[in-house]
Amino acid sequence: MINPFINKDFALLSIGQFTSMVGDSIHQVAIIWWLYNVTGSPGTTGLLTMAAMIPSLVLGPYMGVLADKLNRRRIVYGMDFCRSAVIGTITVLAFTGRLQIWHMVLSNILIGIIASLFTPAATAMVPSLVGIDRLQKAQSVIQAMQGMVGIFGPALGGLLVTTFGYATAFLINAIMLFCSGVSEVFITYHHASPDGGESDWNALMKAVRFTFGMPTILGVLLIFGIMNFALAPVGSVTVPYIIKTELGYGATELGLVMTFLSIGSITGSILMGTLKNPKRRSRLMVLAGIGVGVSLTSWLLRPTLSWFYTICVIAGIMMVIININAGVLLMSVTPDDMRGKMTAFTHFVVSFMSPISLAIFSMIAKADPNLVFYFPAVTGIIIALASMSMMLVKGFRHM
Repeated sequence: MINPFINKDFALLSIGQFTSMVGDSIHQVAIIWWLYNVTGSPGTTGLLTMAAMIPSLVLGPYMGVLADKLNRRRIVYGMDFCRSAVIGTITVLAFTGRLQIWHMVLSNILIGIIASLFTPAATAMVPSLVGIDRLQKAQSVIQAMQGMVGIFGPALGGLLVTTFGYATAFLINAIMLFCSGVSEVFITYHHASPDGGESDWNALMKAVRFTFGMPTILGVLLIFGIMNFALAPVGSVTVPYIIKTELGYGATELGLVMTFLSIGSITGSILMGTLKNPKRRSRLMVLAGIGVGVSLTSWLLRPTLSWFYTICVIAGIMMVIININAGVLLMSVTPDDMRGKMTAFTHFVVSFMSPISLAIFSMIAKADPNLVFYFPAVTGIIIALASMSMMLVKGFRHM
Protein backbone atom coordinates (compact mmCIF):
# COMPACT_ATOMS: atom_id res chain seq x y z
CA MET A 1 0.00 0.00 0.00
CA ILE A 2 1.32 3.49 -0.89
CA ASN A 3 2.11 5.33 2.34
CA PRO A 4 3.22 8.95 2.09
CA PHE A 5 4.73 8.76 5.60
CA ILE A 6 7.88 6.85 4.63
CA ASN A 7 9.54 8.90 7.36
CA LYS A 8 8.89 12.19 9.16
CA ASP A 9 10.90 14.41 6.84
CA PHE A 10 9.53 12.96 3.63
CA ALA A 11 6.05 13.24 5.16
CA LEU A 12 6.60 16.97 5.83
CA LEU A 13 7.82 17.48 2.27
CA SER A 14 4.86 15.48 0.97
CA ILE A 15 2.36 17.48 3.04
CA GLY A 16 3.89 20.73 1.83
CA GLN A 17 3.83 19.67 -1.80
CA PHE A 18 0.31 18.28 -1.50
CA THR A 19 -0.92 21.59 -0.09
CA SER A 20 0.76 23.66 -2.80
CA MET A 21 -0.52 21.28 -5.49
CA VAL A 22 -4.09 21.90 -4.37
CA GLY A 23 -3.64 25.65 -4.73
CA ASP A 24 -1.75 25.33 -8.02
CA SER A 25 -4.44 23.15 -9.58
CA ILE A 26 -7.09 25.73 -8.70
CA HIS A 27 -4.85 28.53 -9.95
CA GLN A 28 -4.14 26.76 -13.24
CA VAL A 29 -7.82 26.55 -14.15
CA ALA A 30 -8.37 30.17 -13.13
CA ILE A 31 -5.46 31.61 -15.08
CA ILE A 32 -6.06 29.63 -18.29
CA TRP A 33 -9.75 30.48 -18.27
CA TRP A 34 -9.02 34.15 -17.43
CA LEU A 35 -6.53 34.48 -20.29
CA TYR A 36 -8.76 32.66 -22.77
CA ASN A 37 -11.79 34.78 -21.93
CA VAL A 38 -9.88 38.08 -21.90
CA THR A 39 -8.00 37.43 -25.17
CA GLY A 40 -10.76 35.41 -26.86
CA SER A 41 -8.16 33.39 -28.78
CA PRO A 42 -6.49 30.03 -28.09
CA GLY A 43 -3.52 31.20 -30.14
CA THR A 44 -3.00 34.33 -28.06
CA THR A 45 -3.32 32.33 -24.85
CA GLY A 46 -0.62 29.98 -26.10
CA LEU A 47 1.71 32.84 -27.06
CA LEU A 48 1.32 34.45 -23.64
CA THR A 49 2.09 31.12 -21.99
CA MET A 50 5.17 30.78 -24.19
CA ALA A 51 6.42 34.25 -23.23
CA ALA A 52 6.18 33.38 -19.54
CA MET A 53 8.04 30.09 -20.06
CA ILE A 54 11.22 31.40 -21.71
CA PRO A 55 12.93 33.17 -18.73
CA SER A 56 12.62 30.14 -16.43
CA LEU A 57 13.88 27.85 -19.21
CA VAL A 58 16.93 30.03 -19.83
CA LEU A 59 17.75 30.38 -16.13
CA GLY A 60 16.93 26.76 -15.30
CA PRO A 61 20.45 25.25 -15.64
CA TYR A 62 21.95 27.89 -13.35
CA MET A 63 19.16 27.35 -10.84
CA GLY A 64 20.23 23.72 -10.70
CA VAL A 65 23.74 24.85 -9.69
CA LEU A 66 22.21 26.91 -6.87
CA ALA A 67 20.07 23.93 -5.82
CA ASP A 68 23.26 21.94 -5.17
CA LYS A 69 25.23 24.86 -3.74
CA LEU A 70 22.70 26.28 -1.27
CA ASN A 71 20.70 24.59 1.48
CA ARG A 72 17.92 22.75 -0.37
CA ARG A 73 15.54 22.86 2.59
CA ARG A 74 15.77 26.65 2.77
CA ILE A 75 15.29 26.92 -0.98
CA VAL A 76 12.14 24.77 -0.85
CA TYR A 77 10.29 26.68 1.85
CA GLY A 78 11.69 30.05 0.75
CA MET A 79 10.46 29.62 -2.82
CA ASP A 80 6.99 28.61 -1.61
CA PHE A 81 6.80 31.81 0.45
CA CYS A 82 7.94 33.81 -2.60
CA ARG A 83 5.29 32.24 -4.82
CA SER A 84 2.68 32.98 -2.19
CA ALA A 85 3.70 36.64 -2.22
CA VAL A 86 3.53 36.89 -6.03
CA ILE A 87 0.10 35.28 -6.23
CA GLY A 88 -1.06 37.34 -3.26
CA THR A 89 -0.27 40.47 -5.27
CA ILE A 90 -2.31 39.14 -8.20
CA THR A 91 -5.14 38.46 -5.75
CA VAL A 92 -5.18 42.08 -4.56
CA LEU A 93 -5.20 43.33 -8.17
CA ALA A 94 -8.06 40.97 -9.03
CA PHE A 95 -10.19 41.97 -6.03
CA THR A 96 -9.67 45.68 -6.78
CA GLY A 97 -10.53 45.24 -10.48
CA ARG A 98 -7.11 46.36 -11.73
CA LEU A 99 -5.78 43.04 -13.03
CA GLN A 100 -4.46 43.28 -16.59
CA ILE A 101 -2.84 40.87 -19.04
CA TRP A 102 0.68 42.18 -18.40
CA HIS A 103 0.21 41.53 -14.69
CA MET A 104 -0.61 37.91 -15.45
CA VAL A 105 2.32 37.50 -17.83
CA LEU A 106 4.75 39.07 -15.35
CA SER A 107 3.46 36.94 -12.48
CA ASN A 108 3.79 33.81 -14.62
CA ILE A 109 7.38 34.75 -15.45
CA LEU A 110 8.20 35.26 -11.77
CA ILE A 111 6.46 32.03 -10.73
CA GLY A 112 8.32 30.15 -13.47
CA ILE A 113 11.68 31.49 -12.31
CA ILE A 114 10.87 30.64 -8.69
CA ALA A 115 9.75 27.13 -9.69
CA SER A 116 12.97 26.63 -11.69
CA LEU A 117 14.87 26.86 -8.39
CA PHE A 118 12.28 25.07 -6.25
CA THR A 119 11.92 21.99 -8.48
CA PRO A 120 15.57 20.83 -8.66
CA ALA A 121 16.01 21.49 -4.94
CA ALA A 122 12.90 19.52 -3.95
CA THR A 123 13.64 16.70 -6.40
CA ALA A 124 17.26 16.41 -5.28
CA MET A 125 16.19 16.20 -1.61
CA VAL A 126 14.06 13.09 -2.04
CA PRO A 127 16.77 10.41 -2.48
CA SER A 128 18.56 11.69 0.64
CA LEU A 129 15.33 11.70 2.64
CA VAL A 130 14.18 8.18 1.72
CA GLY A 131 17.22 6.32 0.32
CA ILE A 132 17.72 4.92 -3.19
CA ASP A 133 16.05 1.60 -2.30
CA ARG A 134 12.76 3.41 -1.58
CA LEU A 135 13.04 5.98 -4.35
CA GLN A 136 10.53 4.28 -6.66
CA LYS A 137 8.00 4.22 -3.80
CA ALA A 138 8.68 7.88 -3.02
CA GLN A 139 8.30 8.85 -6.68
CA SER A 140 5.04 6.91 -6.78
CA VAL A 141 3.82 8.74 -3.67
CA ILE A 142 4.57 12.14 -5.24
CA GLN A 143 2.83 11.16 -8.47
CA ALA A 144 -0.11 9.75 -6.50
CA MET A 145 -0.45 13.01 -4.60
CA GLN A 146 -0.54 14.89 -7.88
CA GLY A 147 -3.24 12.52 -9.02
CA MET A 148 -5.29 12.87 -5.83
CA VAL A 149 -5.10 16.64 -6.04
CA GLY A 150 -6.02 16.53 -9.69
CA ILE A 151 -9.16 14.53 -8.96
CA PHE A 152 -10.75 17.39 -7.05
CA GLY A 153 -8.43 20.41 -7.48
CA PRO A 154 -9.19 21.44 -11.08
CA ALA A 155 -12.89 20.70 -10.68
CA LEU A 156 -12.86 22.79 -7.50
CA GLY A 157 -11.02 25.50 -9.41
CA GLY A 158 -13.66 25.54 -12.12
CA LEU A 159 -16.43 25.64 -9.53
CA LEU A 160 -14.73 28.49 -7.63
CA VAL A 161 -14.20 30.53 -10.80
CA THR A 162 -17.81 30.00 -11.86
CA THR A 163 -19.30 30.69 -8.41
CA PHE A 164 -17.00 33.21 -6.71
CA GLY A 165 -14.77 34.54 -9.48
CA TYR A 166 -11.06 34.49 -10.33
CA ALA A 167 -9.90 36.54 -7.32
CA THR A 168 -11.10 33.93 -4.84
CA ALA A 169 -9.26 31.17 -6.71
CA PHE A 170 -6.04 33.24 -6.66
CA LEU A 171 -6.47 33.93 -2.93
CA ILE A 172 -6.81 30.25 -2.08
CA ASN A 173 -3.62 29.43 -4.00
CA ALA A 174 -1.68 32.14 -2.14
CA ILE A 175 -2.85 30.75 1.21
CA MET A 176 -2.05 27.15 0.21
CA LEU A 177 1.49 28.06 -0.85
CA PHE A 178 2.11 29.86 2.45
CA CYS A 179 0.92 26.79 4.38
CA SER A 180 3.18 24.61 2.22
CA GLY A 181 6.19 26.71 3.19
CA VAL A 182 5.31 26.43 6.88
CA SER A 183 5.26 22.61 6.63
CA GLU A 184 8.62 22.50 4.85
CA VAL A 185 10.30 24.69 7.49
CA PHE A 186 10.21 21.73 9.91
CA ILE A 187 12.05 19.28 7.61
CA THR A 188 15.35 18.01 9.00
CA TYR A 189 17.83 17.94 6.13
CA HIS A 190 21.60 17.78 6.38
CA HIS A 191 23.09 20.02 3.73
CA ALA A 192 26.52 18.95 2.45
CA SER A 193 28.38 22.06 1.33
CA PRO A 194 30.07 21.58 -2.06
CA ASP A 195 33.72 22.31 -2.74
CA GLY A 196 34.04 26.08 -2.28
CA GLY A 197 36.74 26.31 -4.93
CA GLU A 198 34.47 25.32 -7.82
CA SER A 199 32.86 28.16 -9.76
CA ASP A 200 29.18 28.05 -10.70
CA TRP A 201 30.11 27.76 -14.38
CA ASN A 202 32.43 24.80 -13.74
CA ALA A 203 29.73 23.15 -11.65
CA LEU A 204 27.24 23.50 -14.50
CA MET A 205 29.74 22.17 -17.04
CA LYS A 206 30.33 19.21 -14.76
CA ALA A 207 26.66 18.27 -15.07
CA VAL A 208 26.78 18.76 -18.85
CA ARG A 209 29.86 16.52 -19.16
CA PHE A 210 28.23 13.95 -16.88
CA THR A 211 25.17 13.83 -19.14
CA PHE A 212 27.14 13.67 -22.37
CA GLY A 213 29.21 10.89 -20.80
CA MET A 214 26.04 8.77 -20.74
CA PRO A 215 24.86 8.73 -24.37
CA THR A 216 21.93 6.45 -23.53
CA ILE A 217 20.52 8.93 -20.99
CA LEU A 218 21.20 11.85 -23.34
CA GLY A 219 19.43 10.11 -26.22
CA VAL A 220 16.38 9.37 -24.10
CA LEU A 221 16.27 12.98 -22.84
CA LEU A 222 16.33 14.32 -26.40
CA ILE A 223 13.44 12.04 -27.33
CA PHE A 224 11.57 13.27 -24.26
CA GLY A 225 12.20 16.75 -25.65
CA ILE A 226 10.35 15.74 -28.81
CA MET A 227 7.48 14.44 -26.67
CA ASN A 228 7.34 17.72 -24.78
CA PHE A 229 7.31 19.56 -28.11
CA ALA A 230 4.12 17.67 -28.90
CA LEU A 231 2.57 18.14 -25.45
CA ALA A 232 3.40 21.85 -24.97
CA PRO A 233 0.24 23.30 -26.59
CA VAL A 234 -2.19 20.85 -24.99
CA GLY A 235 -2.91 22.73 -21.76
CA SER A 236 -3.06 26.33 -22.99
CA VAL A 237 -4.21 25.94 -26.61
CA THR A 238 -5.78 22.57 -27.39
CA VAL A 239 -7.90 21.80 -24.33
CA PRO A 240 -9.45 25.28 -23.79
CA TYR A 241 -10.44 25.46 -27.47
CA ILE A 242 -11.94 21.97 -27.53
CA ILE A 243 -13.88 22.48 -24.30
CA LYS A 244 -15.24 25.96 -25.02
CA THR A 245 -15.41 26.27 -28.80
CA GLU A 246 -15.61 22.74 -30.16
CA LEU A 247 -17.80 21.17 -27.45
CA GLY A 248 -19.47 24.30 -26.05
CA TYR A 249 -18.75 23.87 -22.36
CA GLY A 250 -17.24 26.08 -19.64
CA ALA A 251 -14.72 26.35 -16.79
CA THR A 252 -16.25 23.49 -14.82
CA GLU A 253 -15.75 21.06 -17.71
CA LEU A 254 -12.21 22.35 -18.20
CA GLY A 255 -11.52 21.53 -14.58
CA LEU A 256 -13.01 18.06 -15.03
CA VAL A 257 -10.64 17.38 -17.93
CA MET A 258 -7.75 17.89 -15.51
CA THR A 259 -9.59 15.83 -12.91
CA PHE A 260 -9.90 12.82 -15.21
CA LEU A 261 -6.26 13.19 -16.24
CA SER A 262 -5.39 13.00 -12.55
CA ILE A 263 -7.58 9.95 -12.00
CA GLY A 264 -5.37 8.26 -14.56
CA SER A 265 -2.26 9.63 -12.84
CA ILE A 266 -3.16 8.25 -9.43
CA THR A 267 -4.10 4.89 -10.95
CA GLY A 268 -0.70 4.67 -12.62
CA SER A 269 1.02 5.79 -9.40
CA ILE A 270 -0.68 3.10 -7.34
CA LEU A 271 0.27 0.52 -9.96
CA MET A 272 3.93 1.56 -9.95
CA GLY A 273 4.00 1.87 -6.16
CA THR A 274 2.88 -1.74 -5.71
CA LEU A 275 5.27 -3.20 -8.30
CA LYS A 276 8.76 -4.36 -7.46
CA ASN A 277 11.61 -2.54 -9.17
CA PRO A 278 11.40 -3.84 -12.78
CA LYS A 279 14.47 -5.32 -14.45
CA ARG A 280 13.70 -3.54 -17.72
CA ARG A 281 12.18 -0.09 -17.31
CA SER A 282 12.70 0.57 -21.03
CA ARG A 283 9.82 -1.67 -22.14
CA LEU A 284 7.38 -0.06 -19.74
CA MET A 285 8.36 3.42 -20.95
CA VAL A 286 7.97 2.55 -24.65
CA LEU A 287 4.64 0.77 -24.24
CA ALA A 288 3.30 3.61 -22.11
CA GLY A 289 4.35 6.19 -24.71
CA ILE A 290 2.59 4.26 -27.45
CA GLY A 291 -0.49 4.10 -25.23
CA VAL A 292 -0.50 7.90 -24.86
CA GLY A 293 -0.18 8.33 -28.61
CA VAL A 294 -2.96 5.92 -29.52
CA SER A 295 -5.37 7.38 -26.96
CA LEU A 296 -4.86 10.97 -28.15
CA THR A 297 -5.20 10.01 -31.80
CA SER A 298 -8.52 8.29 -31.08
CA TRP A 299 -10.06 11.76 -30.50
CA LEU A 300 -10.63 11.99 -34.28
CA LEU A 301 -12.79 8.88 -34.18
CA ARG A 302 -15.01 9.99 -31.30
CA PRO A 303 -14.94 13.76 -30.63
CA THR A 304 -17.21 13.84 -27.57
CA LEU A 305 -16.72 15.14 -24.04
CA SER A 306 -17.13 11.69 -22.47
CA TRP A 307 -14.50 10.19 -24.74
CA PHE A 308 -12.17 13.13 -24.13
CA TYR A 309 -12.44 12.35 -20.41
CA THR A 310 -11.59 8.70 -21.19
CA ILE A 311 -8.55 9.77 -23.19
CA CYS A 312 -7.39 11.84 -20.21
CA VAL A 313 -7.60 8.82 -17.88
CA ILE A 314 -5.61 6.60 -20.25
CA ALA A 315 -3.02 9.28 -20.95
CA GLY A 316 -2.68 10.00 -17.23
CA ILE A 317 -1.89 6.36 -16.43
CA MET A 318 0.68 6.09 -19.21
CA MET A 319 2.43 9.41 -18.52
CA VAL A 320 2.94 8.53 -14.86
CA ILE A 321 4.50 5.19 -15.81
CA ILE A 322 6.93 7.06 -18.08
CA ASN A 323 7.72 9.76 -15.52
CA ILE A 324 8.32 7.44 -12.56
CA ASN A 325 10.61 5.10 -14.46
CA ALA A 326 12.54 7.94 -16.07
CA GLY A 327 12.91 9.72 -12.72
CA VAL A 328 14.20 6.62 -10.94
CA LEU A 329 16.69 5.90 -13.73
CA LEU A 330 18.08 9.42 -13.65
CA MET A 331 18.33 9.79 -9.86
CA SER A 332 19.83 6.32 -9.35
CA VAL A 333 22.83 7.06 -11.60
CA THR A 334 23.42 10.63 -10.35
CA PRO A 335 25.60 11.46 -7.30
CA ASP A 336 23.90 13.47 -4.54
CA ASP A 337 26.03 16.57 -5.10
CA MET A 338 24.90 16.72 -8.73
CA ARG A 339 21.20 15.90 -8.44
CA GLY A 340 20.04 19.51 -8.41
CA LYS A 341 22.14 20.38 -11.47
CA MET A 342 21.07 17.21 -13.27
CA THR A 343 17.40 17.84 -12.53
CA ALA A 344 17.66 21.37 -13.92
CA PHE A 345 19.80 20.39 -16.92
CA THR A 346 17.45 17.51 -17.67
CA HIS A 347 14.50 19.89 -17.56
CA PHE A 348 16.32 22.20 -19.96
CA VAL A 349 17.11 19.42 -22.45
CA VAL A 350 13.56 18.06 -22.27
CA SER A 351 11.81 21.45 -22.38
CA PHE A 352 13.90 23.67 -24.63
CA MET A 353 11.62 22.93 -27.61
CA SER A 354 8.41 23.72 -25.72
CA PRO A 355 8.41 27.50 -26.42
CA ILE A 356 9.04 26.76 -30.11
CA SER A 357 6.13 24.33 -30.10
CA LEU A 358 3.83 26.84 -28.39
CA ALA A 359 4.79 29.50 -30.93
CA ILE A 360 4.12 27.19 -33.90
CA PHE A 361 0.85 25.75 -32.66
CA SER A 362 -0.36 29.14 -31.40
CA MET A 363 0.26 30.79 -34.77
CA ILE A 364 -1.55 27.94 -36.50
CA ALA A 365 -4.46 28.39 -34.08
CA LYS A 366 -4.56 32.15 -34.73
CA ALA A 367 -4.49 31.60 -38.51
CA ASP A 368 -7.24 28.97 -38.50
CA PRO A 369 -8.80 28.03 -35.12
CA ASN A 370 -10.62 25.10 -36.73
CA LEU A 371 -7.30 23.27 -37.10
CA VAL A 372 -7.05 23.00 -33.29
CA PHE A 373 -9.54 20.15 -33.57
CA TYR A 374 -6.73 18.02 -35.04
CA PHE A 375 -4.07 18.95 -32.47
CA PRO A 376 -4.71 15.95 -30.13
CA ALA A 377 -4.11 13.53 -33.00
CA VAL A 378 -0.96 15.37 -34.11
CA THR A 379 0.33 15.26 -30.54
CA GLY A 380 -0.50 11.56 -30.27
CA ILE A 381 1.26 10.59 -33.47
CA ILE A 382 4.44 12.45 -32.50
CA ILE A 383 4.50 10.85 -29.03
CA ALA A 384 3.92 7.32 -30.38
CA LEU A 385 6.70 7.65 -32.95
CA ALA A 386 9.08 9.21 -30.40
CA SER A 387 8.37 6.38 -27.94
CA MET A 388 9.15 3.69 -30.49
CA SER A 389 12.34 5.49 -31.47
CA MET A 390 13.68 5.14 -27.92
CA MET A 391 14.38 1.49 -28.72
CA LEU A 392 16.90 2.73 -31.30
CA VAL A 393 18.96 4.51 -28.63
CA LYS A 394 22.09 2.50 -27.89
CA GLY A 395 21.84 0.73 -24.54
CA PHE A 396 18.24 1.72 -23.83
CA ARG A 397 16.84 -1.80 -24.33
CA HIS A 398 18.89 -3.03 -21.36
CA MET A 399 17.82 -0.31 -18.92
